[in-house]
Amino acid sequence: KHILEELKNKNNDELKKLLDANSNKDIKRELKSAKESLVDLNDL
Repeated sequence: KHILEELKNKNNDELKKLLDANSNKDIKRELKSAKESLVDLNDL
């Protein structure tokens, strides 16, 4: 359970980065890197 919580928090951080990227010039690059960092909870 603890590791799931950690992964959810990591995903939340990455999603915040995705939202922040919308105000950046490098939107596509930011979206790509943040998307690649997301953890698929179904893989566990």
